[in-house]
Amino acid sequence: MGGTVVNLTLIDLPGLTNVAVEGQPETIVQDREMMVRSYVEKTNCIILAISPANQDIATSDAIKLAREVDATGERLTKLDLMDKGTNALDVLEGRSYRLVYPWVGIVNRSQADIIKNVGMIAARQKEREYFESSPEYGH
Repeated sequence: MGGTVVNLTLIDLPGLTNVAVEGQPETIVQDREMMVRSYVEKTNCIILAISPANQDIATSDAIKLAREVDATGERLTKLDLMDKGTNALDVLEGRSYRLVYPWVGIVNRSQADIIKNVGMIAARQKEREYFESSPEYGH
């Protein structure tokens, strides 16, 4: 690879959880948090703390953990589940939770899209159309 390419390793960690469900050990909550912390506490880790845009960001366990290990907000955070009726402009523009670098808002495939086998190309087109057709995100 050339000198202008950044060498990154992507690690998809499990989401944080608040209770153990059938078949999980009673320590699942602590186990997951310890595993996630072991990665995100490293200062060279870019945190993609995924938080649904259709929920109050103040209740996000991922954002809470990200703030604990990155109090200055120098690492990237991702806002997910942008859907019709969701206005996340205050978050995306840094008014409700400020980051050094801008938020990245995305529209992932919904569970219904996955069941209908909507492909990634179609999903990206749907995401593009959502942002282009939503006046609040047009700038």
